[in-house]
Amino acid sequence: MYVVAITGSIGTGKSSALRYFKALGYPSISADEIVHQLYQSDHKLQKDIEQLAKVPLITDEGIDRQKLGKLFFSQESFKKEVEQIVHQRVYEEIKLWREKHDQQELGFVEIPLLFETNAQQQYDTTLMIASDPKVQWKRLRYMRKMSVKEINKRLASQLSQQEKIKLADTVIYNNSTKNRLEKLLNQYLQEVLRDLRKNEGLS
Repeated sequence: MYVVAITGSIGTGKSSALRYFKALGYPSISADEIVHQLYQSDHKLQKDIEQLAKVPLITDEGIDRQKLGKLFFSQESFKKEVEQIVHQRVYEEIKLWREKHDQQELGFVEIPLLFETNAQQQYDTTLMIASDPKVQWKRLRYMRKMSVKEINKRLASQLSQQEKIKLADTVIYNNSTKNRLEKLLNQYLQEVLRDLRKNEGLS
């Protein structure tokens, strides 16, 4: 299966892109959703993280993500230790997903920290969803209700959009409507399929 890794900064629309391809029936998986599931149901991971934190984090619903988030932004070394553990588990789950869908023609995986973890070489190509910074800030402030402090911390924890753009194979700009984004995604999809089938001698 040819796998496209979707990435981008917070608030640019990468999850919307993944949902679009998933709705068309293509195998799709999200690193963020995997993390959420691990925090909820992986008891060993929960205990490992709580042990690193040295404070209670486990609830009936799994890891207390709000408390974990506060620790992340106040203790950089703790954040890096947790990310190292979690990222390994995420890539194990993605590997299982790829094996399950091995006979499919095309699949999509959303990985926000693709370039930060230097994982781009594991995929056939990369697609970055980018936005004008003003549009991005508007989404984060008024749609996600994030504070200025929260936005700055989240952005500071990732590579800048310009750095990501330099590393991406393809960049789609999401500055307008959902319909406009989906039109651009469809154009991209047709190009990928055309190249795939050309290489396979099917067209």
